[in-house]
Amino acid sequence: MRFSVVIPTLNRPEHIRRSVRAALDQSHRDVEVIVCSKGSAGLEDLPDDPRLQILETDDRGVPHALNQGLAASTGDVLHYACDDDLMEPGALEWIAANLGDRRWLTGKTWLIDADDQVIGIKGGEPWSLAGMAKRNICMQPAVFWTRSALEAVGPMDESVGHVCDYDYWIRLGLRWEPLVTDQVLARYRVHPGSISVCRREEQDALADKVRQKHRAVWQ
Repeated sequence: MRFSVVIPTLNRPEHIRRSVRAALDQSHRDVEVIVCSKGSAGLEDLPDDPRLQILETDDRGVPHALNQGLAASTGDVLHYACDDDLMEPGALEWIAANLGDRRWLTGKTWLIDADDQVIGIKGGEPWSLAGMAKRNICMQPAVFWTRSALEAVGPMDESVGHVCDYDYWIRLGLRWEPLVTDQVLARYRVHPGSISVCRREEQDALADKVRQKHRAVWQ
């Protein structure tokens, strides 16, 4: 099983190096990492590894960069990582052993602070579209989906901005229920520069847009 990890980034060298390293250092070695960026600082310091590809993208936001990365990917199983996320050691090995014929899965994520200290844990909630109607119950760093799911569902919806993952999990869930696991698959960094902190109002407005897009599902 081959994995593709797509990481959009822009001028956060202190984070992207660790995010890439966490993916490349997995015990399951059959992985490609595609870093998508428009002239970002720090890319020259990334590991010299044939499994790493740096894809220069247009400066049209995270969803557009993510779609370009997904289009360039070759893996059987796909993953979207933010440049400040860290994949948990052994995550890919666990997924390869447990995914089976499921089209996607969602697990748990450690929450860590700027000093790498664990401050909480989220994810692994029972799947339901009713739950998604209220909020995104899937932690993005711990969601993986298959190429066949990508081919059926299509690319991310760029019109919903940086909550495109919320929209995508709903679109996946309309077709198939995920494998939900208590396995911790990633670490999500909570810091002043993260979108969920510094752009909270914008994120909430875009999430409302996603819920309106799928309003027929909730009725």
